[in-house]
Amino acid sequence: MQIPPSPFDLTPDLLTAIVSPIIPGAGVSGLTIVKSHEYGDGDVSTSARATATLDYAAGSPAGLPRDVILKLSFDPGKKGTDAWYCQLDGLFANEVNFYNRIRPGLAIEAPGSLGGHFDPETKRYLFIMEDVTKRGATFPSNLDEVGVDNVKRILDAIAKVHATYWESDRFAGDLSWVETHLSGGVETHMRSVIPEEVK
Repeated sequence: MQIPPSPFDLTPDLLTAIVSPIIPGAGVSGLTIVKSHEYGDGDVSTSARATATLDYAAGSPAGLPRDVILKLSFDPGKKGTDAWYCQLDGLFANEVNFYNRIRPGLAIEAPGSLGGHFDPETKRYLFIMEDVTKRGATFPSNLDEVGVDNVKRILDAIAKVHATYWESDRFAGDLSWVETHLSGGVETHMRSVIPEEVK
């Protein structure tokens, strides 16, 4: 499954290949890119992003979100893209795995996911989720006051995730891919790339 560097190169067939294993019977028949949030725009961080509208094929389950956010890895060849942004494959793989394999079993407030795919060879990924701004969600900056109540809700959601899987036997089975804070792609990134950038 080839993930292109630009959201404008995405196709309904590619999105269907990502969505259908997560939502059986779902197919994407049309894709309209509403806005591409490019590197350097000031509103993206570790991923490129596009706001899009989807049309679904006949026979798809009802209630699927038409307004979605497409998260993609940055194009390493794009002018202005810092090199360390292109080395976040551990984060990308974890995000896709979480939403594909863990999120469906959790009763927490989190974006609805239509699926994602990470290519370990090219390090490129695509993740499709509902546009939560349509439900009134906002995204404060580090300078904005978020309030104690919001922090409590975030910690409560994190606690539910950890409590659900605490000392689970599944970490020796279907969840053996889950990384610890001592090993894996994210840990490698934190110990190798981040210190160099901080200098």
